[in-house]
Amino acid sequence: MVKMSQAIKNKLASIPATTILIITIFFVLALGFHNQFIQDDAFISFRYAENFAHGHGLIWNVGDTEPVEGYTNFLWTLLIVPAIYLDIDPVLWSKILGFIFGLGTLFFTYHVSLKITNSRLAAFLSLLLLGTNYSFSSYITGGLETQLQAFLVILSVYVSLLLFNHNFNIKQVWMLYPVLSILFSLLVMTRLDSVLICSVLFLSISYSVITSKDNFRINLRNFALLVIPSLLISGTWLLFTYLYYAIFCLIPTM
Repeated sequence: MVKMSQAIKNKLASIPATTILIITIFFVLALGFHNQFIQDDAFISFRYAENFAHGHGLIWNVGDTEPVEGYTNFLWTLLIVPAIYLDIDPVLWSKILGFIFGLGTLFFTYHVSLKITNSRLAAFLSLLLLGTNYSFSSYITGGLETQLQAFLVILSVYVSLLLFNHNFNIKQVWMLYPVLSILFSLLVMTRLDSVLICSVLFLSISYSVITSKDNFRINLRNFALLVIPSLLISGTWLLFTYLYYAIFCLIPTM
């Protein structure tokens, strides 16, 4: 019995980690397919996306005299627009996107856990615990921005960990700061409450930059790369939203 148990362990140890990862993710996604449903709130985004795709703008009703920003997921709504423009069922398209972002979330969850614990067993366990969670599994196909937000969050955490524990030269490091900054912007445009998560990561990375042993010019450059892209992208989006709903849509037509 002991020899058989040892033989099984040796057999499992001989299986490449990549193979186990692919099989695990496939199982989790299959579970998501089994638990699929569509959230009724998703049709709010679909309605705005439909009007935008047909040239009426981001509005609820065509001809509204006082249009309202009735969605809370700007980026997700925009991702639905191409499907409607190409006459693809938005429900089907949202589920396809859900599986794509769900796959990305699972992949980076594994790698974040691996970086933190340095244990493949812990990484696989994290992947399974997340993937078999009913809320996560069902909202792969929920039609809302849930998986997009989850993917951007875990990707931001992964990039942050690279910045905290980098073992590569300065020329490679500096590129990660604008990448993280852009991810912050995408998160905020997906759901505004993502500011809370972004703030924690931003403050942590900022402290790391400020206390770095690099010279002042390098630290200043890295901080600017962390701040400026996010300010430009998010600021432009917020300005657009204000001008669009507070001014442009309220101008009476002749």
